[in-house]
Amino acid sequence: IVAGCANNQLLEPRHGEAPLLSAVPSQTKRVFKADLTPEDRRPDLEAISLRRVRWVQRYIRGLVLADALAAFFAASVALVVRFGVDAGYGPNALYLPVTLLFPLAWTGVLALGRAYEARFIGDGTDEFRRVLDSAVRFLALLALSSYLLNWDFARGYAIVAIPLATVLSLVVRAVGRRVERKA
Repeated sequence: IVAGCANNQLLEPRHGEAPLLSAVPSQTKRVFKADLTPEDRRPDLEAISLRRVRWVQRYIRGLVLADALAAFFAASVALVVRFGVDAGYGPNALYLPVTLLFPLAWTGVLALGRAYEARFIGDGTDEFRRVLDSAVRFLALLALSSYLLNWDFARGYAIVAIPLATVLSLVVRAVGRRVERKA
């Protein structure tokens, strides 16, 4: 299916399409635009939507992985900024497992905030808003659970880790959109 050809111009198959064949297997049938019916000129919506679904699935898997890496980086930076290089020793040793679990919690909060839903991916500002909403909810959940459990969680750690993870997740989405637009 080729659009934009002048009338009675020979239609060549696009890259990746099979040529139109005649009843004789070894001969290619010459097809002119005037010979095509309106149904032949329509794009194959099933193939297009299948490609879109596959692309969105790959994109979401990439987002989850990139968000987990961004969260691990943010938590590692927060650990070093708040406690220094010797954070794994003494009373602050609790924050080493927190740092290792932070990417799992971050991607979980983003998933609960519906930041990975296909209908919000790559279109409009909802994708970015959902990341910001999830970050605010995560910070509120951390503050509330710290208060209710009487857990002295280092506010400096949270103030560095959550905003940095948020910014990095937003950057990942912006870069993903640029790559999508170029593809």
